[in-house]
Amino acid sequence: MTGIKKMTEYKIEKTKDKLIINFYYNYNQLVLPSFISLIILIMLIYAMQFLVFNSTNIVYLVILFLIISYISFNSYFEWKKNKLNEFELLEENLYINRELFLPKYQVKNIFIEYCTNSYESGWTIYLENFLGNKKHIIKKQLTEKDANEIANIISEFLKIKVQKNN
Repeated sequence: MTGIKKMTEYKIEKTKDKLIINFYYNYNQLVLPSFISLIILIMLIYAMQFLVFNSTNIVYLVILFLIISYISFNSYFEWKKNKLNEFELLEENLYINRELFLPKYQVKNIFIEYCTNSYESGWTIYLENFLGNKKHIIKKQLTEKDANEIANIISEFLKIKVQKNN
């Protein structure tokens, strides 16, 4: 199964005891942010030639450049963090990416939630346990259709319900 969004495509592989969700990144999305960051960097270097800067101002400019770069490449950083989710059931324990997450009976729900802020918007899927103190984000910045499809597949695999928060 594949889903397409401006940012990602994904592939889901399912067996009896294992579910792998692999997200792919559309590198064409990096062209514009790279171009903008390069122009800003050139402008900063050009401005440094004509203006007198003390060390504090240079630090501020570097921080400004880093913030602009983070905002520009945020979708790439999010993909890098959550590009692969491997769920495995072994002896009634749920392993995520080959690390023990929780015993399966402690996983409460799969949540789908719409998140919006200055840097990212879209649907987020995450797992939560009964105590609410351990959470695993599966993916951010999805379309509603993709989020529902992925959550339902995980729900069938783990035999738990999906809860949608708005």
